[in-house]
Amino acid sequence: MAVATRRSRLPVLGALSACVLAAGLGACSLNDVPGLQLPTAPLDTTTPRPPQSVQTWLDTNSTTVRSIEFTDTDFTDLAPLRDAIGSARIVMLGEQSGLDGTTFRAKARLVRYLHEELGFNVLVFESGFYDLQAAWARIEAGGDAAAASRASVSAAWRNSAEVQPLFGYLEDRARSSRPLRLAGITPEFTGPATDGTGAGFADDLEGYLTSVASPLLSAEWWPSFRGAMHRLATRADGAAPPDSADRAALTFGLPRLRNETNRLVNVAPPEDAGFWITATYAIESQFRLVTEPLLPELRNNLRDSSMTESLVWLAQARYPAEKLIVWTSSTASIRSPRELFTPLGEATGHERAVLGTLARTTLGDIIYSIGFLAGSGSYGPVAPTAAAPIRPLVSPLPESWDGLFLATGKPFAFLHLRREPLTAETVWLYTPRVSRAIGYQQTLARWPLVYDAFFFTAGMTPVTASP
Repeated sequence: MAVATRRSRLPVLGALSACVLAAGLGACSLNDVPGLQLPTAPLDTTTPRPPQSVQTWLDTNSTTVRSIEFTDTDFTDLAPLRDAIGSARIVMLGEQSGLDGTTFRAKARLVRYLHEELGFNVLVFESGFYDLQAAWARIEAGGDAAAASRASVSAAWRNSAEVQPLFGYLEDRARSSRPLRLAGITPEFTGPATDGTGAGFADDLEGYLTSVASPLLSAEWWPSFRGAMHRLATRADGAAPPDSADRAALTFGLPRLRNETNRLVNVAPPEDAGFWITATYAIESQFRLVTEPLLPELRNNLRDSSMTESLVWLAQARYPAEKLIVWTSSTASIRSPRELFTPLGEATGHERAVLGTLARTTLGDIIYSIGFLAGSGSYGPVAPTAAAPIRPLVSPLPESWDGLFLATGKPFAFLHLRREPLTAETVWLYTPRVSRAIGYQQTLARWPLVYDAFFFTAGMTPVTASP
């Protein structure tokens, strides 16, 4: 497995407040309270305005995007993104709820544009760190790129018809002179191993340790630890946590594995050493997530910390000369969660440090984050149920970003928000305004401090099932 060696060390996080699970990878409580979509207070109309009306300014300064069809390769409508993104090496593409079919289609076309026109050659899904590294190794060895990628990303995207053209594109590019490489960042296992079809992680780790003659393999406790690790890696979502014997084996073995992978950085090939240091951090995080009775904010903090560790390693060590696209949720890609409030000015519960915030503490301001908005329509899962139905979008507030975009009459639009240096004509962008970028909740924020840009779709449709 071709990897590199440098590893970041994340700072210990302080006290955290309540938060919401990242929508793209599981149940999203944001969507379970539809009443919160409704306006709860009028907007303040006394705030500063640009030289002309906000609506006129937006009509003039937002880019009309002609199409979100993946097969549309006339990218002239997306050309303004080149100047907006500038020298950023990482572009984060969010999504409102993980149930947004239209947003998925838009993101897929943006990935193609970023790869073909702006030289972004690595696609990082908010999916298993190990699984997508293993998938890319299979692709490099001649495997089917569409099948390997489809099998390894999280179910929210794997099962979406809207994402399938992107998987086919990965196959088309895999044998080209400039492939679109795959990577993942979450501590969860999201690939074939979770179906119980192969040893995956445990086999590959044992192969690595064998190649460097690690003494761990001859330890009396290794067989029970290896078996427990295999069962953790192949544990299906919602399955019972490890039993007492597996917990004891993992509790004893994981610190010793961490010490050994750290030691091997001076012994093993640098590419392998760096990967297994980071992979060990991920499986330690996963073990804690499935066994410890953590409060929700601590669980989410642990997950975001692990994702950040993986993303930093990818950007600094695995692909130090490449540009990366991160396919993630709008919650995870926030620049500054402390900017988010309800329309009444109360805290929203998003104050915790997330991937987009943590990654910037190490990588600096090389990240460009795009949030997504929708004016009308509905959203929902591929298989609606009474507990997870198709939900309609209520009409947006006229002076919210969603309402202003909708009034432009543009079916799709892009707006670069974070304009620096500030001028008398652009400082008003930093005035708090409502939008529904996160879980379709009415949220008040200085949005250029939350996202670098908005991508707007006039209509939203639910995710549909892949064939």
